[in-house]
Amino acid sequence: MITSGYAFTGVFADHTEVTIVPADGSGAPGCEEVTSGCFIPSTATVDVGGNVIMSNTDSAAHTYTAGTPGNGPSGEFDTGLLMAGNSFEYSP
Repeated sequence: MITSGYAFTGVFADHTEVTIVPADGSGAPGCEEVTSGCFIPSTATVDVGGNVIMSNTDSAAHTYTAGTPGNGPSGEFDTGLLMAGNSFEYSP
């Protein structure tokens, strides 16, 4: 399972929708330890009520889980295993 942290903030956000996709090489363990991270963008900011689309454009299955590597999952969302070509939408 690959997890990554995201900041979803409604204050002064410039976007009503953001799409997050897997970074190249993120199907292998260790991507969370490099500065580029596992997902693009690695941090997303949207308006409250906006949409975050997690799109698996990779050939490997991925999970998108709210939280940080240091603190673990936050419980806000967890896509479970998202197969290649599928997507998940979250509205903070």
